[in-house]
Amino acid sequence: MAGIPGISAYCQIGIGTDTLSVGVDMPAITDGILVGDIGDSDEAFQKFGRLGRRAELVSDPRGIVYTTPATLEAAEKTMATADNYLCSK
Repeated sequence: MAGIPGISAYCQIGIGTDTLSVGVDMPAITDGILVGDIGDSDEAFQKFGRLGRRAELVSDPRGIVYTTPATLEAAEKTMATADNYLCSK
């Protein structure tokens, strides 16, 4: 897990729960994928904050969230309500 891209011992894919990322230094994580709903933005920032920690090893880290259509619709409604509220001020 602490390997360096390009070296034969480098781990290509790791799958784990939140417990895996606590206290583990994996310097070359390129992509992070979250499956399911996120409680709040802090949760996403905490998890994606481990991506690309060493710029010399990872040049373009990405955080990807797979979620449900219902969650996306709820988020869109919330943003529309916020936009309407701010525009009415």
